[in-house]
Amino acid sequence: MLTYYKNKRVFLTGHTGFKGTWMTRMLLKAGAIVTGYSLAAPSPSLYELAGFEEFIKTGQLTSVIGDIRNLDALKKAMSDAAPQVVFHLAAQPIVRDSYKDPVYTYETNVMGTVHVMESIRCLLPLAGRKASGGRLICAGARRPGDAWFAPTGTKWRRSEAETGGAPAPDEGYTGKE
Repeated sequence: MLTYYKNKRVFLTGHTGFKGTWMTRMLLKAGAIVTGYSLAAPSPSLYELAGFEEFIKTGQLTSVIGDIRNLDALKKAMSDAAPQVVFHLAAQPIVRDSYKDPVYTYETNVMGTVHVMESIRCLLPLAGRKASGGRLICAGARRPGDAWFAPTGTKWRRSEAETGGAPAPDEGYTGKE
């Protein structure tokens, strides 16, 4: 499955976070051309230790420091990257912080997701619905039976028990339900 990403332009929100750093690493190793969009990583961080300097020098990784709450900046960064694949991992994940600042958490987690979806929607006419397959892969649903949307012809498992909560190719869900 990782061969799919070779030379694909990938836009990844939250690339400086814990999961985003690992996703960046996997995508780079698979040969993807990655544009990351995130707040600056705190110091010290896994992102700092990951050794992405070589990928940045060669242009395989572009790191954009930005906030998903800023729709205009996000749209520009996504448009500049012209992605073929988008992964949205940016979030305010700390429960204790959500109690201290619920507005920030809502703006980041809810409106940030809306901004990512709006940025993708604005790109679709540019990319051409047929060229992109006209589909959106939604990954991150947590309940068994939640639907995954996949490119036409791709079959995906949708049971959390089968996939551990991540989409995976299978003879199950066809994306047409």
